[in-house]
Amino acid sequence: MVDGEMQVCTQSTTLEELRPDNGETDVVVDVRPAKMTFKSVERLSNVDRPVPSIKKTVLKKKPANAAALGPPSDPKPASNLQQSHSKTAAQPTALKPSSGPHTLERPLRRVCVDEGSSFATKKLKGILKIPDGKSKRSTSKRVMFVESHTTIVVPRYLQDCSMPAVPKNLPEILRHKELKALSYVLSWRADWLDETGDDPLGIQLLPILENYPSLQTFRDTLQPILMRELWQDIRSQYRSIRQPLPLAELGDVHVQEIPFGLCQITCKAFIRTKKKYLPWGNEIGVLYYASQTKGRACRLFAYVSNRYRDNSANRTGVPPDAGECFNVIMQAALSELEDLRSGSRFSFCPITTIMAHLRGIRGLHFLEFSPLLPNMLSPVCNDSVRVTPGSAFDDKPEVRDAIVARIQPGTLNEVQMGVVLSTLEECSRWDEPSISLIQGPPGTGKSRVISHLALELMYIEPRFSRPKVLICAQSNTAVDVIAKRLMCLQKSRDPDNKFELLRIGTREKVDERCLSIFIDDLVKTKVETGDQRIVGRETNNNMRDTYRSELVILDSRIRKLEQDLANNPDVNRSRLDECYQRRARLNEQLSHTTAGSSYMSAEQRISAEKKARVLLIDRANIVCTTLGSCSLLESYCPKAYYDVCIIDEATQCTELNSLLPLMYGMSKMVLVGDINQLPATVLDQESIKAGFRQSLFSRLQNACRADKIKMLTVQYRMHPEISRWPNEYFYKGQLKNDPSTYEAARGTCSLKPYLVVSLSYDQELTQIQHEIYNRDEIEFVVGLLKGMVQSCRKESSIAIITPYQRHKVEIMNQLRKNSLKQVQVHSIDSVQGKEYDVVIVSLARSNGAGFLNSPERINVALTRARQCLVLCGNFGCLRQKPVWKSLLENAEKRDLFVHVRGDSITHATDSVLQRLVPKKSKQ
Repeated sequence: MVDGEMQVCTQSTTLEELRPDNGETDVVVDVRPAKMTFKSVERLSNVDRPVPSIKKTVLKKKPANAAALGPPSDPKPASNLQQSHSKTAAQPTALKPSSGPHTLERPLRRVCVDEGSSFATKKLKGILKIPDGKSKRSTSKRVMFVESHTTIVVPRYLQDCSMPAVPKNLPEILRHKELKALSYVLSWRADWLDETGDDPLGIQLLPILENYPSLQTFRDTLQPILMRELWQDIRSQYRSIRQPLPLAELGDVHVQEIPFGLCQITCKAFIRTKKKYLPWGNEIGVLYYASQTKGRACRLFAYVSNRYRDNSANRTGVPPDAGECFNVIMQAALSELEDLRSGSRFSFCPITTIMAHLRGIRGLHFLEFSPLLPNMLSPVCNDSVRVTPGSAFDDKPEVRDAIVARIQPGTLNEVQMGVVLSTLEECSRWDEPSISLIQGPPGTGKSRVISHLALELMYIEPRFSRPKVLICAQSNTAVDVIAKRLMCLQKSRDPDNKFELLRIGTREKVDERCLSIFIDDLVKTKVETGDQRIVGRETNNNMRDTYRSELVILDSRIRKLEQDLANNPDVNRSRLDECYQRRARLNEQLSHTTAGSSYMSAEQRISAEKKARVLLIDRANIVCTTLGSCSLLESYCPKAYYDVCIIDEATQCTELNSLLPLMYGMSKMVLVGDINQLPATVLDQESIKAGFRQSLFSRLQNACRADKIKMLTVQYRMHPEISRWPNEYFYKGQLKNDPSTYEAARGTCSLKPYLVVSLSYDQELTQIQHEIYNRDEIEFVVGLLKGMVQSCRKESSIAIITPYQRHKVEIMNQLRKNSLKQVQVHSIDSVQGKEYDVVIVSLARSNGAGFLNSPERINVALTRARQCLVLCGNFGCLRQKPVWKSLLENAEKRDLFVHVRGDSITHATDSVLQRLVPKKSKQ
C-alpha cells in the first residue's frame, strides 16, 4: 500500500519502485534468474509455490479481485480485464490495458521480501536496474503503428503433411543411390549371359501388396523386382544380337578408382554409326580384353557414362571405314581394377540402355519426400477426396457453371463432362494430396477428356497462380495424340487466355505435327535469334585466329599431361580428359567458321541453349512427355515443379514407372487407363508371379468403392456389331454406342462390319515364342485383303494385327510383293491407342494358346476397327479357353462365324469375300 492506495506489481515493474507500506525499509531479495530462459523460469518461478515463513509479501491486503494475483488463467479480452481491475490499476506503474479489442493483459507475479530488511542496502543487477540505485517512477511510453490495410489473396496453401524436409543436396543423394545400384549391376558376371539358368541372381521376391505398412516394405518389395527385370532385359537383348558380335576396338585405355565401388575406364573408340544422335548413350555392354594376370581372354560388364566426338584424333593406320573417333568414359566393378590395368587388346559390345531402370531407383528413393507417399502406400488415403461423378461442386455451383461455360457446347458429352468436373474438384483441394482414377474403355474419348482437364486446371484458380500440369504416357503415340488436341485448343483460345505448351522427348519419335512445340526446335529458334544479335560483334576471321592460338597452347598442355600419365599410371586423368574435350570443341568451332561470316562461339551457344531450355520449361503451363523421358526435365531445369501430373495409359506401366514424375513435387496425380486392356510388359517370370504386372492404377482401383469409380461409358469408335461382344464380356454391357457409330454416311467402305473366320492351317514348326508364323494363313490374309481393298475408298485406313513378330515380318514381305503399300502391320502390343477403318486380325498359332490366352490382348486386338473387323485363325486349341469359347459362341449365335475347310486358298478367300462384300458392291 503506497499513500493509501494499492500498488499492482507486473513483470514490467522494477523492484526499486516497490516501497514498504509501513515506512520501514526492507532488503529485497531478488529471486529472478539472471537471464530469462524457458528452463530458468521453470526452475525459479514462484508461481504456485508456498511462501517461506521468514518472508512476507509486500501486498499485505488482497485486492478486490484476488484472482488477479493468482496463477495465469486463460486470456480474456482487455475490456473485461479493465472492468475487473478498475480499483487496483490506478498507479502508473501498473499495466494499463490497451483499448484494442484483441489486446491481452500480462499475468501478474508475486515478489517476496525478507522481514526487517533494508531496501537501500542491496543493489540489483540486470536489465531493470536504475543507475546509482535511485528509485524512479517509470514513465509511460507510447508506440504508434501506421495503419496500412493490405489485402493479400492466397489462392491455395499446403497443410503440413508431416513429410520430411527435402534436403538441399537431394539430387546428389539420389545420384549416389543410382551409383550404388550400378555398382551392384556391374558386379554381375558376364558369363551368366550364356548360361541356361533362369535365376543366376538368386534374388527372393516378396509379393506385391495392396497396402504397405511402411516405405521400407515398399522398397524391399520393388527394388529386387527392378533388379531382376534389368537382368532379363540385358540377357534378352544380348541374345538378340546377331553373331558375330559387333565389337568396337578400344585404344588409349586408362583405368582409375572412383567412389561407390567402381573404377573408371577412359579410352578412344572408332564407331560406325548412321544415326544422327551419338551412339552408346547410357548403355551397358560387355568389355573384352586379354588379361595378363590370368593369362587368358576375359570379359566383364561395363557401363558407358559419357562419350563425345574427337575430331582431332590421329587416324594413322586406321581404316577409312572405321567410323568416327569418340572419347569414351566407362564404369566397371572396382574388383576388376588391377586386372584391367594389366590388360590389353580391349574391345566393347554395347547391349542395351539401362537409363530407365536407373531412373526407377531414383523414383523409388525420392518417394520418401513426396506429398503422395501416404497415398501410394495406402489406397484408402484417397477416399476422403474422391468425388462421385454427378455431384461435383454441389456446394459451389458458380464454379461448376463457370467451367461448363468455358467448354464449347457439344465438345464433351454428359458423362465426359461429369468426369472432368469431379476430377477438377478433387484436384482443387490442394491441401489434401490425392490420386484420382479415370477408367476409359476403347473409343470413349480419353484423350479428349485429358486435354480439357489439363486446360481447365489452369483456369480453376486466379490467373496469376495457374497450376503447372505435367502430362505423361507410356508411348509417344499417346503423348502426341494429347499434344495435338491441346494445340487445337490453344489456337481457339483468346489472346488473353493463351497458355504455353511444350513437348519433350526424342525428336525422332515425336510426331511431325508436334514439332512446333518441341523443346529442341524451340531452343534452336531462340538461340539462332540470339545468334543474329551477337554475331556482329566479331568477324569470323578473328574467331579463327583465336581458336588456332588456343589449339597451339592446348596441344602443348596435352602432350605434357600424356607424358606425365605415361610415366605414372596412377596420375588422375581427369585434367587430360578435360583438355581432350576442350580441343574437340575448338576443332568443331573451327570447322564451322567460314570466311566473311559471323559466328557464335560454342561456349556462348551452350550457355544460350541452357538458358533457353530453362526459360521454356519455366514458362510452360502444360508439358507433354513420355514416362521414360520425363526425367529430362530435371536435367534441363533442376528446379522444375508441377502441381498436377496426368498419366495416360496408366494400366500399361509398372508401379515403378508411375513413381518417376513424383520428383517434381506434385501433390495431385490423375491416372487414366483401362484395366481390361494391355498390362505392363514384364520380362521376368518370377516378377510376374509376384504381381509386378499390376499397375498402380489397378491396385488403387481394387481398393476403391464401385460408386466412386469414374468411367467413360459412351464409345465413338466401333460399329455396334464390332463393339457388341467386348462390351458384354469385358464391360458388363456398360458401354453405350454413340449415334454416329450407326450412320452409314460415316463409312469409307461398304464391307460388312464383323466376321470370324475359322481356318485349318497349321503354324510352322518352331520352339521360339516370337518366331511363330503361319505361311498358309499369311497367303490367305493377303489374298482376302486384295478383295477387301477394292470395296474401300482410297482414303480408308487399313491394318493387319498379329500377336507374333515373325508372322508380322512375313506379312510385310508379302504385302510389299503385292504392292499393298497402304496397309499397315502391327503387333498387338504396339497397336493400343491406334484405330483404323478396316482391321484383319491374324492369329498365326495353331498349337496351344501362349499369350493368346491373355484376355487383355484379345480386347485390344478386337477394338481397333471402326467399320470392319475380320478375325482369322485356327481355333482348334483356343476354343478350350474361356475367353475364346465366349467369343466363338457369340459369333456363331449371331451367324457371323464361317469355317473354311482345306480347299485351295483362292477358293477360301472367294467364299469369305462373299460373306463380307454386299452384292451391290461386287458390281
